[in-house]
Amino acid sequence: MDLESLSAVRESALDYFNRSRALQRRRGRIEHPDGDEAEGWQDVAALGWPGMLAPESAGGLALGLDGAAEIFRAAGEHAAPEPLLAVAGLGALLLARLGTPAADALLAELAAGFFLSRPIQRRPVS
Repeated sequence: MDLESLSAVRESALDYFNRSRALQRRRGRIEHPDGDEAEGWQDVAALGWPGMLAPESAGGLALGLDGAAEIFRAAGEHAAPEPLLAVAGLGALLLARLGTPAADALLAELAAGFFLSRPIQRRPVS
């Protein structure tokens, strides 16, 4: 991706996070941890960002690491509450790397913004 395109991606991401009041939403999540985690995710999904690293064949944007880094950087600067790195970064890269039919199906769902990842919670063995 050329520098002009990277700059456009960054400016677009910064504009979104400013308009979406990302920092205020983060504070709301801290004050109300049982609140709706999907708040804001629909807008992120509409932008195609869950699929920013997914290949176009899976419905992704195929921005590459440089383009995705600009979005992640803008999200970090605004303390955005959406799990972009976990879903769009790590999840998409892992699923794309697996290359199985099941992984490809999940990657297409991820790129469309249909699900949020959740950490696995370990329970003590009794």
